[in-house]
Formats: sequence, structure tokens, C-alpha cells
Amino acid sequence: MHLVISHHGKGRPLVPPADDGSMRNLSTEVNGALVEVPVDLGIIDWSQPSHFRRLNDRFGPWGLALLEAVVRLADHAVSAGLETSRSRFDD
Repeated sequence: MHLVISHHGKGRPLVPPADDGSMRNLSTEVNGALVEVPVDLGIIDWSQPSHFRRLNDRFGPWGLALLEAVVRLADHAVSAGLETSRSRFDD
């Protein structure tokens, strides 16, 4: 989640709220358990700074920055319609 949000220039360390009128919950089943989360983007996710801290602890600031850059560049490549070739390691 952090990588997707941060590649839009947000999420370091707190994702700002965006009141978009969503007031519903999203639900799905994960390993047989129903998981439900609010999708109201106007609510601040106060757990985001701790996610950011754990990612920094796990990957280090340069490793996390590298992951953020890879996601951003991949998104730009897909948005530009660039085709990718198969790697010789895909076989």
C-alpha cells in the first residue's frame, strides 16, 4: 500500500485525507475470513506512519527509496504503453 501511495508523492509518512464522498466499506474473504475496511478517503489512516517506519526498518531508507522508484517507473512505463520483453530467466 505504501509503495502505491508514495509513487504519487504522498504517504511520507502520513497519507493526507481526500474527501471524495466515499462512505462505503470494502469487504472480501481472505483465507476463509471476512475482512472489511472503510473506503472513505476522508478518514486519516493513523497507522500509516508506523507502516512507513517498519518499511524503513526493514529495507533502510535507500532500499525503500529504490522500491518506491521502481514502482513509479513501472507505472510510468505501463501508462506510456511500453511493451516489455520476456526475460531469459522467465523460462
